[in-house]
Amino acid sequence: MTKLNEIQRKILMMNAANFQKLVDTYLVATGYRNITSLGSVVGSESTRKGTPDAYFVLNNGKYVFVEYTVQKEGLYKKIRSDLHKCLDETFTGIERAKIQEIIYCHTAQLYPKELEELNYLLEQHNIRLRIIGIDQLSQDLYQKYPRIAKEFLNVNIDTGQIVTMEDFVSIYDKNAMATPLGINFHFREEELSSVLCSLQENDVVTVSGKAGTGKTRLVLEACRSYINANHTTKLLCVKNNGQSLYEDLLVYLHEQGDYLLLIDDANQTTSLDIILEYLHEKDSGKRVKVIATVRDYALDKVLEKVEEHTIAKQIKIEKLKDEEIREIVSKEFNITNSLYLERIESIAQGNPRLAVMAASIAKRESTFESISDTTQLLDQYFTNIRKDLDDLNDNNFLKVAGIISFLNNINLNDTENLKSLCKISQINEDVFNSIITRLGELEIVDIYDNQVAKVSDQILSTYLLYLSIIDKKILPLSALIDKYFPEMKNRIVETVNSLNNHFNSQRTHRMLEAEIKALWNHYKGKNDSRFEDYMLTFWIFNKTETLLYIKQCIDDMEYEPFENNFIISNNYSNEPPPIIQTLIQYRYTDEHLMALDLIFDYLSKKTNEFQLIYSIIVKKFGINQHSHRRNYFVQNYVISRLKEKANNWSDEILTMMFIRVSTHFLKYSFEHTEAKGYRGIVIHNITLIANDGCIEYRTKIWINLIELLNANKYKREVIHLLNAIRINSDVAQEIIEIDKYYIAKIIREKLNQASFEHCLLVNKLFKSFKRVGIKLIDDVESYQSDRYKIYSIIKGERKFREDYREAEEQKRNSIREWIKDFTLIDFEKLFEDIRYIHETIEEESYEIVDGMNKLFSVLIEVQADLSEITKIYLNMNLKLDVHPNQIIEYLITTQGLDQTEQIIRQQDYYNKSNWLFSFFSLIPKNQISQKYLDSLYKHFNEPSTDSTGWYHDLSFLENYMQIDGNVFVNVTEILLQGNENEKRKFFLCMSLIFNPHTELRKKLFSLFNGKLSTLKNAYFEMLKIDSYRDYDSSFLIDFMKYDESILFDYIDFQFSVNGQYYLQSDSINLNFIWPLENYYNLVSKAFNYILKKTQDNIFLRGQYIDELFKFEEIDENSRLKNNQNQWIKDYMKHNRTAEEAIETLFYAVASFDNHRKKELIEYWLMQNKSFELFEKLNFQPLSGSWSGSEIPWLVQRRSFYESLRPILNGLDYLKHRQHIEEIISEIDKRIQKVKLEEFVNDY
Repeated sequence: MTKLNEIQRKILMMNAANFQKLVDTYLVATGYRNITSLGSVVGSESTRKGTPDAYFVLNNGKYVFVEYTVQKEGLYKKIRSDLHKCLDETFTGIERAKIQEIIYCHTAQLYPKELEELNYLLEQHNIRLRIIGIDQLSQDLYQKYPRIAKEFLNVNIDTGQIVTMEDFVSIYDKNAMATPLGINFHFREEELSSVLCSLQENDVVTVSGKAGTGKTRLVLEACRSYINANHTTKLLCVKNNGQSLYEDLLVYLHEQGDYLLLIDDANQTTSLDIILEYLHEKDSGKRVKVIATVRDYALDKVLEKVEEHTIAKQIKIEKLKDEEIREIVSKEFNITNSLYLERIESIAQGNPRLAVMAASIAKRESTFESISDTTQLLDQYFTNIRKDLDDLNDNNFLKVAGIISFLNNINLNDTENLKSLCKISQINEDVFNSIITRLGELEIVDIYDNQVAKVSDQILSTYLLYLSIIDKKILPLSALIDKYFPEMKNRIVETVNSLNNHFNSQRTHRMLEAEIKALWNHYKGKNDSRFEDYMLTFWIFNKTETLLYIKQCIDDMEYEPFENNFIISNNYSNEPPPIIQTLIQYRYTDEHLMALDLIFDYLSKKTNEFQLIYSIIVKKFGINQHSHRRNYFVQNYVISRLKEKANNWSDEILTMMFIRVSTHFLKYSFEHTEAKGYRGIVIHNITLIANDGCIEYRTKIWINLIELLNANKYKREVIHLLNAIRINSDVAQEIIEIDKYYIAKIIREKLNQASFEHCLLVNKLFKSFKRVGIKLIDDVESYQSDRYKIYSIIKGERKFREDYREAEEQKRNSIREWIKDFTLIDFEKLFEDIRYIHETIEEESYEIVDGMNKLFSVLIEVQADLSEITKIYLNMNLKLDVHPNQIIEYLITTQGLDQTEQIIRQQDYYNKSNWLFSFFSLIPKNQISQKYLDSLYKHFNEPSTDSTGWYHDLSFLENYMQIDGNVFVNVTEILLQGNENEKRKFFLCMSLIFNPHTELRKKLFSLFNGKLSTLKNAYFEMLKIDSYRDYDSSFLIDFMKYDESILFDYIDFQFSVNGQYYLQSDSINLNFIWPLENYYNLVSKAFNYILKKTQDNIFLRGQYIDELFKFEEIDENSRLKNNQNQWIKDYMKHNRTAEEAIETLFYAVASFDNHRKKELIEYWLMQNKSFELFEKLNFQPLSGSWSGSEIPWLVQRRSFYESLRPILNGLDYLKHRQHIEEIISEIDKRIQKVKLEEFVNDY
């Protein structure tokens, strides 16, 4: 009996009440809403009389009446009678005009004539009649509504694997391991957009990722959006239960139309091939798209099946970030406590399922303890896996799963290791391997290509370890550690920590301690060489013995005298020795104070480790996001202990450590970095909390600093500390007030109003406090020493939001007013004070120089005796980069050339060379003579002792051309003759000559006319100093207009600076030739010259040829590309037998895009079919790089070689084809190897 016959038979067996309920459900499923059933008695199998039997109220206010009958005889008369009653207002109470449709459902047969008469009866009243007989009803139940057939008739039409979206969500949410699909959609907007775009353009889209990453939630959201945008598409959700889908697909995809099939866990779907066959039904009017979720490890196998039918678009999603987990939990569950959020992050590890489960428990129980131990949570989460293992009724399965979890992965080809594991587990080798296979089938273990077994889910891995080691006690942890320590030390520590973190119970701690201590005692008793390493690794299980051992190690150390300095580097990153690394780990234990003491004792012995210990104190024992909860206890102890260890400040090392640590602790905001997960870090930005502990430690610091100010030895260091104070407006007022009190006390009692440094400090601190609305002291005006006043005027002070030009003018006015009555003695004292100020605060050199330039500008403006003032200034030899141009120009005007030259030549002083350069550049053209030209040449010949300077504009040399037309050539040759120490002078003088934006550059070749060799030498010398000087080759192009041979000189130059073995510089540019009109001949010359130059280095040859043809971007139809292609084809044609040349040419071709490369390879084969030469040709760049996985890069290469197959048809190309297939095979091997490596290393 067919399913359809069975449906009809069971309908005929129904009584009137059950039939009516069946049809009511059917009509609602077809789209009718708001049913009222008058003829059906709720909770009973009986009917009541009335007209109509049921009705629907439509949105327009009209009615749809429904009548039912199971009467077999006299059906026509029965229907006609019932229709008349429906039309009779005395029966229904409804006007005929308000009836839009009457539906009549029956289980017998009507003749066509009878049907016409019934239709005519209602047409007269403009009412639609719909007759639903047993044939239509049974067909619809069979094809469209199998669940109704199941519910009312107990007929199973399908296997229940294809459901609606609503049913899919309902089924999914019943799974304890699943993230509820009803939860709001978070953080996958970019992936969602990608999935939707992919669905529009592809028939199959796969979404891959690890378990719990939200694949199903993402795909469901994508399906919703897709269906909303494509209303005619029917969505069918497939959830595999192991049965064949063949019958289900026949039922659900029987009609023409658009379908979207959602396949959850495609790797578990047994009938995937059957589903994919429907992709070929487009000709029959069935347009099917498939979107499937798939686990990472099984993606390749799924794609292999898909690729037999089409190419799938692959989308991979990663675990959520911790901050995203945090936001989901806080938004969905209103959990804001940071301790709870951090714990849930730790439990979830990017898995939204676990995050939701943990958050649900925390919300329900309202205690932190409820999520401290995750045993019950993970028992629930992994219910199905635990059931699968229990059903096997063999602890060996759990034992093997635990071993794999412990090791992270097992190489199934490593027979020696497998033998060891079998010995530890006491399992036969064949049985061990068969268990791994079965665990793979159960998807507890992922097996890659029968080579590696791994538990890819880190949380599952930890759970399996818990079951095997702690819960069932069937796996000896000590035996595994003994086998793999210390080679796998990090993995072992990670395992122990994970067990402690997730299963935080006394039972877990006791069992782990017993296992670790058993091996501890064994190693110690046997004097095993691994004991020290083992002790320092597992110190947590025997803290006292470890501390005793470390103390003994430190006591036995020799004292090392201090030979370093106390400068702290922000980039310090040296690794501490093992014993110190272990002591650092004690910071979260009750023994942290003893650990700190030992660290201080270590510093007393290893004094040159000052920077290391400082770094440890501030980073590991410094202020972090939890410090305020411990009332800054550790910071208080550090300060107190350092003071005590410093022994009344007699121990310089520990005193300086106190000062450096205090400098750090007195900050107002901090940054703490900690490891997060396997590869991540988290940076916490921390603001101080004003509790008792915070006030206490800062008070201790200030009291001790006041003490230190009494010792001249450390006074400067304390002043330096005070200079580092930066008031932060976000800090609590109580903290600022306590700091203000002690800083003001230091100012009043310890600082000198006559000291420039002290005045500078006081005013700096005063302004800092003022910015947060606090007045530090009342008498800040008292701290205005003479030198500080000079500093204030020279530097100037721009007020907040003050216009720059107004501020500059104000500065000039202040200087003008200040010096108006100065004598030469005053200027001498001023310059001495400026020297002192500059040496004290060199970091403000720019502001001081700017002030000095304005000072000289004002002196010129007021027509002061600048000659005498300049003499005084130069005699003082200040190390300031004052620009001399305005001074020299004024002196020439007022004193004449000879007197000016005498002033600036009178003695040696800082930057004298720059002053002389300015002098020669400012001599008026009409006063230039042979004398000054000779002096000019002499000046350039003299060695420069200047340590600084600015670009020298040589354009003034044009004025000297009236005396010597070759002045540019002569000066350049002088500069070229300078030794290595004169390179800076050459660079400063020649930079503007080779600047393409200067006027001098525009007429350069006419200035060097007749002596271009000098200009060429200068160009190459400049490239040695600044390889990017001619970044666009504009100079080289211009030079080639006069002499094309510079192209070969340029190539020779690159060989000289880059060496004969490797092209190190990325500044070489040879592709500038292609846009030139005579590119064809120039490229040929360059190509052949490189060929000749690189006879002994093929690799270097390839690099130079690559540079000749390389462009960062080149349009598909650009002139440059056409120029290149034409040249290459011509070269191939005319040099078809020149093997070395063609091999070289393909170094360039190898770097082209694949389409262009294929075109040129095809053209070459038309010129020469020789396999021997073809085999030598290079089709890929000499080097390559990728970001992330290497796989896409390899796949792209493979695709290129695959694309060559069609052009290698014919007997002449059989060997060529075989060669390409061998390359593809090697790439495939590499792909498999990389996949294996990524599978092993990815967690």
